[in-house]
Amino acid sequence: MRTGSFPYYVDETTTFRAGFNYWEPSLLFDHMIAYVGYHPVTFDKGLNIVVIEQERSGKRTWFLGTYNGPRAIDSEQMKTIRSFAKRGNRVAGRDLQRRIVELVEG
Repeated sequence: MRTGSFPYYVDETTTFRAGFNYWEPSLLFDHMIAYVGYHPVTFDKGLNIVVIEQERSGKRTWFLGTYNGPRAIDSEQMKTIRSFAKRGNRVAGRDLQRRIVELVEG
């Protein structure tokens, strides 16, 4: 496990409860890694929890966002996921676990 990586900050129980695919990345784009968890709300829709990891010059930055919808990722969801990688959605790595738990329990 890389120090400062997703599994470093988010434990296995939270990863499972939030619907992430263990600690496997869901998407790779623009030098970023996206982890997309799916927390079902009803039979056919749920809360998609997106954690984006960006590494530049040895510094790791985290972004967190959510959107409602199906588990499948199409071009529209991809635009939404990319839009989370901005300053207003930044979160400290040490806060990832707490923030994800809040989303799942909220």
